[in-house]
Amino acid sequence: MKKYIIFDLDWTLIDSHNNIKEIIYDYFRLNDNDVFEKVRYNLDFNKVSSLKDLLISVYWSRCENIDEKLEKLYRYLDKKNHESKFISWTIDKIIKLKNNYKLYLSTWSSTKFANEILKKWWIQELFEIIQWSDKIAKSEYHLELFKEHSNDEYFYENAYSIWNSEKDKYFAELKWIDFIKIWEKYKSIEEIKEI
Repeated sequence: MKKYIIFDLDWTLIDSHNNIKEIIYDYFRLNDNDVFEKVRYNLDFNKVSSLKDLLISVYWSRCENIDEKLEKLYRYLDKKNHESKFISWTIDKIIKLKNNYKLYLSTWSSTKFANEILKKWWIQELFEIIQWSDKIAKSEYHLELFKEHSNDEYFYENAYSIWNSEKDKYFAELKWIDFIKIWEKYKSIEEIKEI
């Protein structure tokens, strides 16, 4: 029997897909239009798992000051990303799921943004750990941190991973975690009857 659910935030729990992409596009249009097409390609085709990956991919030949560029991009995102909202019935479903599962959250959003939106909707305390990507890039390492926290050697086989992209699926498959993709079969976690 499953005991854990690992959620993504953007595009899985909150409706931010076009909004976040547009904010990132605007940032590069304003600050470095020369690399805009590379940015768009990487985001449109899910080539990166974190904003740091995006910057490394875009600036591969001149990778100096990546952390400084990343900090500026996160500041811009945090300032602009006020329109994101939870997908219909998501909060109700999370509250119900908390009765039967320990919940974890892995996001490529910043600490500030993840905390603000979860506090705003009164659900931050429902998650065991919220792991953001401005500290540790979104990767299988997030999953390893959750396993360590659970103190359950069978964590991976006892978990569902609910995310939205092929990169997310890849991370789950590396750990043999059952993966449920949002926006393919389901438009909201409310529609997933097996959890």
